[in-house]
Amino acid sequence: MLHKLYTDAEYRKELMDKENAEQQSMTDNFFLRDLGWWKSKIAGYDKRIANTKHPEDVRMYSRIKSFLSLLCYTNYTRMRSTGDTTGAEFAFKVYQLVDPENATKTRK
Repeated sequence: MLHKLYTDAEYRKELMDKENAEQQSMTDNFFLRDLGWWKSKIAGYDKRIANTKHPEDVRMYSRIKSFLSLLCYTNYTRMRSTGDTTGAEFAFKVYQLVDPENATKTRK
């Protein structure tokens, strides 16, 4: 029993490290990747959420998508406020891919 708890704790730590690395990569590369790349990345998260058996993995990939949604919203509003319409449009398109419901509400 103690071994299982230790293994579960290690597994959660590994997931946390993976999630943090993924979030950092998204932040660093947001405007460096094209829309096709983001579409593929988001589809990969959706596939993992649908097909993974471990609930911790499902929660991690769901949090990653939520993080990307917030990153899109933040970049979109920041680009709009600085007058960067190209950057704002790109951020909005990624936002529509990852979180269409909130993206639509943002644009109203």
